[in-house]
Amino acid sequence: MTMTYTETWKRVTRIFSQRVSTANISVAQANSQTVLVPTSAVAYFRHPSVLNVTVAPASGIESPTGTVTLLDGGVPIAQAALDNAGNATFTLHLKLGLHSLTVSYAGDGNFNQSSSAAKVVRSAPGPFPVP
Repeated sequence: MTMTYTETWKRVTRIFSQRVSTANISVAQANSQTVLVPTSAVAYFRHPSVLNVTVAPASGIESPTGTVTLLDGGVPIAQAALDNAGNATFTLHLKLGLHSLTVSYAGDGNFNQSSSAAKVVRSAPGPFPVP
């Protein structure tokens, strides 16, 4: 992000003088850290799985804003908005099998993009009676 700051000085004495100075100020976006926390390493087929996400600043006190995308094996499967604290929750039904889940944060005006480490979740037939 680049901002322009202009400062104007005028001084009246016997001779009128004027000074205008302009400076470009570059403000870099801060780094962010994205963490994916499944509530369990095993999900049961046809039962909701809850995945919690936190996007935090690498330093500072401001929270990132925007959305995060949940990916299964690199394929986007869901999106969620971050709350004021930089948290989001996904509740979904996973198909049977192994799922390599990651979350991607696209960044905002203050924070760079980041991605979580992959978490493997296994979706298995539940120990529940099938109707």
